[in-house]
Amino acid sequence: MVQGHLASYAVPGNTHAVAAFRTQATRHWFKALRRCSQRTRITWTRMNRLANRWLPPPARVAQLRPGGLLVADLRGEFSTRPTCRWGPGLGLAWSAMRLRSCFEGLAIGLQAHLVEGSESRQLFEYHRVRIAAIFASQPDLPLHQDTVAGFVQGFLVTASYFVADDSVEQESMFPVLGGALLLGQELPIDADPVDVTAGLGFFERAAQALGDTDPADAIYELVERAFTLAPDVPMTCASLGGFCLGVLYAAPYLTGSDAGPAAMLTAAWELAHDLTR
Repeated sequence: MVQGHLASYAVPGNTHAVAAFRTQATRHWFKALRRCSQRTRITWTRMNRLANRWLPPPARVAQLRPGGLLVADLRGEFSTRPTCRWGPGLGLAWSAMRLRSCFEGLAIGLQAHLVEGSESRQLFEYHRVRIAAIFASQPDLPLHQDTVAGFVQGFLVTASYFVADDSVEQESMFPVLGGALLLGQELPIDADPVDVTAGLGFFERAAQALGDTDPADAIYELVERAFTLAPDVPMTCASLGGFCLGVLYAAPYLTGSDAGPAAMLTAAWELAHDLTR
């Protein structure tokens, strides 16, 4: 699980968040081991040795930029955004990639649960069909890896910030990621990522359902950070539309107010319109 998370989120410049995730995974592992033994002989000293032996260190941060480039700054960290901009021929560099990194990370993390005929695989298939049907109900939104990657990011941000940690709701969200993986790996990467306006019709229709919410700066940062964590997925109207569908898909799992997710939808709508100006 930790290896799969690192494969998706151990992006340059995100070392602090990755380290925090590894720490939380170690804590849960420690609690599980203590429950398994009536004598509870395990200590944090021994637990740290186990973690250092079996868990990948968060310092292993390496992800390819479009074209295979990795650019360092003077602090020894790396840029969290692609260093290149849209231009002639750049679409080929993006399209040459077979699978977006978020799906590669999910495939690694969920490998043990993808066995044909297993209960988890059946749950994944159920959500794959549901997610595909949701995209099919939005004729203005193209369906390719980037829109499903946006869905994954919207779903994960909602789960991370607006669903209680270790809750039954949060645990039950796990199969949705498997469903998104099964759908995403069937699809091509956006053939024309230079056209950032594809999918704008989705937001024009959604505008009627959005209220007069004025998102705080922190909400905009959440949406933008989601795409920072998936650096090979360009922020376009289509991928932002997928992000919105991911937020909406997570709504039944919310354990508190829906004000935050609603504000994210408005922020994504405004970011999409900013792309067209």
